[in-house]
Amino acid sequence: MRLIIEPPATLAALSADLDLVISYREPGIPEVFTPPGLPAPDRHLLLGTVQCVAFAVQEMDPESVVVVENCRVNLDLDGTVRGLEPELVIVRTLDGGLGALVVGTSDDARRLARAAVRAFTLSIRLDVP
Repeated sequence: MRLIIEPPATLAALSADLDLVISYREPGIPEVFTPPGLPAPDRHLLLGTVQCVAFAVQEMDPESVVVVENCRVNLDLDGTVRGLEPELVIVRTLDGGLGALVVGTSDDARRLARAAVRAFTLSIRLDVP
């Protein structure tokens, strides 16, 4: 599974083989993609992944976050190409590396990361031990 970004982004994780892609557009429900044939990831794993990326976005870590004003993002799911219209794309590479692409400004990036954390936190029942 790979992202096709035009114009290409400079972040290495975005051009690597991926095992998880989260596409988020506000307001909305995040879309989660895994390679065909693999089970959907656990909600706690998704929340932890989004929290790690939100921290990197808050710090604007140049090794894991790239912000662009405009780009086109497609997802190649082993030969099937699907167009995405995200404001925030979170990826996990096959070796466990994380990365984020934000379409907008750095202020948008922080707002979107916080909103994504809220969206995934709501998917977990915190009242169950």
